[in-house]
Amino acid sequence: MLFLNPSILFGLLAASIPILIHLLNLRKLKKIDFSTLTFLKELQKNKVRKIRIRQWLLLALRVLIIIFLVMAFSRPALKGTAIFGTTSAAKTSAVFIFDDTYSMSLVNEKGSYLNQAKAAARNIINNLQDGDEAAIVLVSEMKNEQVFSSDLKNIKQKIDGIKPAFISSNINRSIVSAARLLNDSKNFNKEIYLFTDLQDNSLPKKDEISNLSELLDSRTKLYAFRFPPKEVFNLSIDKISINNQIFEKNKTIGIDVLVTNHSINQAENRVVSVFMNEERTGQKTVTLKAGESKTITIDATLKGSGFTSISAQLEDDDIAYDNIRYTAINIPEEIPLIIFASTPADAEYINLVLSASGETGTIKVQQKSFNQIASVDVNQFNAIIIIGSESTNSFDRINKYVQNGGGVFVMPGAGSNLSGMQSVCGALGITKPTSLEGGAAGSGSKVLFDKVEYRHPIFNNIFAGEQNRAFDSPEIYRFFKIKGGGQNIISLQNGNSFLTEYKSGKGKIIFMASSPELTSGNFPVKAIFPPLINKIITYLSSKNADNTEYFTGTELQVNTEQVYSNQIHIIKPDKAEEYLQLTKDQKYLTYNNSDAAGIYKILSGGRTVSYIPVNFNPQESSSKYLQEKELLAYLKDINFKGIYTSIDPKNDPAKLILQARFGSELWKMFVVLALLAALVEMAIARTAKKEL
Repeated sequence: MLFLNPSILFGLLAASIPILIHLLNLRKLKKIDFSTLTFLKELQKNKVRKIRIRQWLLLALRVLIIIFLVMAFSRPALKGTAIFGTTSAAKTSAVFIFDDTYSMSLVNEKGSYLNQAKAAARNIINNLQDGDEAAIVLVSEMKNEQVFSSDLKNIKQKIDGIKPAFISSNINRSIVSAARLLNDSKNFNKEIYLFTDLQDNSLPKKDEISNLSELLDSRTKLYAFRFPPKEVFNLSIDKISINNQIFEKNKTIGIDVLVTNHSINQAENRVVSVFMNEERTGQKTVTLKAGESKTITIDATLKGSGFTSISAQLEDDDIAYDNIRYTAINIPEEIPLIIFASTPADAEYINLVLSASGETGTIKVQQKSFNQIASVDVNQFNAIIIIGSESTNSFDRINKYVQNGGGVFVMPGAGSNLSGMQSVCGALGITKPTSLEGGAAGSGSKVLFDKVEYRHPIFNNIFAGEQNRAFDSPEIYRFFKIKGGGQNIISLQNGNSFLTEYKSGKGKIIFMASSPELTSGNFPVKAIFPPLINKIITYLSSKNADNTEYFTGTELQVNTEQVYSNQIHIIKPDKAEEYLQLTKDQKYLTYNNSDAAGIYKILSGGRTVSYIPVNFNPQESSSKYLQEKELLAYLKDINFKGIYTSIDPKNDPAKLILQARFGSELWKMFVVLALLAALVEMAIARTAKKEL
């Protein structure tokens, strides 16, 4: 026999109270002999004997009443489903764990795995009794804060509403949540129902496993419903990326799409389409061997400006959820640019070039003195040009701008000296020049361009075909000698780097070794100068909406450096909207409700700040499944001490569970015994009173 409330058994001490009262009430009788009553002595002996027997019987009944009541409150239970021919079982707490990841959307002759799991759970709930309780835990839930409910009708309605989720997770967090729920339950029967296809990523890594022996005792039963793996035809898009680094309106970009065949058969001529802002802009067919992954490039034309959502989509197959993947880019309608120059003359030719329309839209140029860096909010600009080498006291603002993804074009002015340029380069964290070479026009030797890295994005679409990739080299008279530390784009004949790119944080810096005016060389009057400057500015201002790959269910980090109000407006892929408040000096906003795949639009002050693409975790597309022995090994690792039962959905799960369930409670029987004892005690006490 087991007791569900064993602490109540201390109440058995109260059974000693009637005994103590009985002992205290005993009186010694004084003998007085009456000669005339001698004949009654024999009668007295018989009467006293009966009274004593009745008193001991009353004492025993009163002790039993207390014992029966204490036993009833301690809730004793016996193993078995029937007592004296009855079928009254102990109360049950049941936790239903649903693997609702989208691999459970796989369909066989009985429907999808998830729908089969829901049907089995409803049948089990139909066999629960009044007073039983149940809870639902979903594998996709990031925070399992469920509670038990005795409203079984409502539980079944919640089960009916479960749909496949994009969020990928293993079952460990759900098992832990179920263990905590059952640990707090006072019911005798504690049951966990696990519905999963046991995909190869279903179980956690060793370092994620904890000891649950204190939460899952020997009375806990775990029923695992296994869904048989089937031969599936499934392709997935595992990655999408843009192979251009400059995004220009009405220009073509290449979109790389990684496609994987998870089937055991070859996939022939499957169509992959590319959509921009939900409009099809290109497609290509792909043939994949069994288990093969292949990257294909689809060319598409950028038709508009602003933030653009891009998706790659496959034809439907057995699992549709992994047939689409998202990314996003920003093609600015206008490129706000600021120039910080030591003297206006240093920026004359740059200004002349940028005054015309840029290739992605109008370049709006502002020019400030070098010493005004501290007074300008640089986050309002898509790119920054620095010409000169004066004070670098406020360059921490420039560094912060670059770290957050901004682009900076740095070059010396006509009057820049070595120490000044070393100070500028040092403040920006790029390679410092070692010397100042040459002199003013006509005062020294000249040097020409040597090697040009035509594969760099700034040369994209400048020339009409690869065979025409050549231009007249300018003559450079005065330049700063610099080598190493970055990507050399253009080098001079003497081996010195003329144009170098540096990566810094999320941003980039391009350094030009010579001043953009005629005393240092004739570069500003060469035909290559205008398109190259435009391309450099376009390149520095072009960037993906978010370089981080986010999976559904993960935290999104929203950079608040360029927001326009203290409120962030988020539009989810399903068009649902949320408003979040920013605190003072908050640099990043963390968003946790990324439960759907697609583009999350971030707005502030009515203007779009960013597009954040969120995609499914490609591990859910796997067609590999674990064996039952691996699930048993996991249960051993968490020190599960209960009873494990594997259930084939083909059989009758409800019947198997009823046969396995035990724990008939005896408290009702003890209450009845206490009442019967009380009635007998009352009857005997009343008879004794009449006789007295």
